[in-house]
Amino acid sequence: IESLKDLTQELGVEDKVTFEGYIDSEDIVEFLTTGSIGVIPHEPNEHWENTIPNKTFDYMCAGLPVVATRTPPLENLLSEIGCGKTFSASQQPVDVRNCILDIIDGESERFARNGQEAIREEYNWETECKHLVDFLYSIDG
Repeated sequence: IESLKDLTQELGVEDKVTFEGYIDSEDIVEFLTTGSIGVIPHEPNEHWENTIPNKTFDYMCAGLPVVATRTPPLENLLSEIGCGKTFSASQQPVDVRNCILDIIDGESERFARNGQEAIREEYNWETECKHLVDFLYSIDG
């Protein structure tokens, strides 16, 4: 953390960055609602090419549009739901900034609404449990 704090000072943005530290899991969604957008700037690797980070669903639940590094699972999810955009890991920081600003300036409310609706309707424990039980009954034969 200290190296990140040093970097914010070096870049002259220390007044725009807050290091919150640990937040209890039951407080995450409430904390996230104070933000404007959820960003997932992962460095591409084999793991992220095959999974969706949990924070994606936390952002959606909190009503935050999502901006993430382009990986097949995230790109599919965000475009299917219409709750965010992806950017190429090779893009320059200014391109990522522009992607974020495009959302804030035009699509933020729609993306937020779509993400929260997807959480209510599909991406929640009640629905996932039903899918699991249905699957288990299907293999029981």
